[in-house]
Amino acid sequence: MKIAIPLICLLFITISCGTYKSQTQIDKYSYLQLVGEVNGEKLILDNGTAIKLGESTESFDLNGRTVTKIRIERGKHIVKITRNNEIIINRTFFVSSGNVFEMELP
Repeated sequence: MKIAIPLICLLFITISCGTYKSQTQIDKYSYLQLVGEVNGEKLILDNGTAIKLGESTESFDLNGRTVTKIRIERGKHIVKITRNNEIIINRTFFVSSGNVFEMELP
């Protein structure tokens, strides 16, 4: 009997032990997300070639707002958006892997 009680306790302790394993997978890409209606604006990323929003990109509805999502590499970026040859956004930002940087179109 003296051995049975410690064995039962040891059994309960062993049974109640468990492990939890979690794994998080991060997207290797980052995204620039423009919120607002696209009306022929041009986007210039890192002084590269201008992209005409609406023609070269697709927009979708997200919670009642129009959103345009553009895949970009992680790191520091300079974005300029023009409308009728006038700069409406000129920003520098940093984005890490798997994150979204959001900008509101005026």
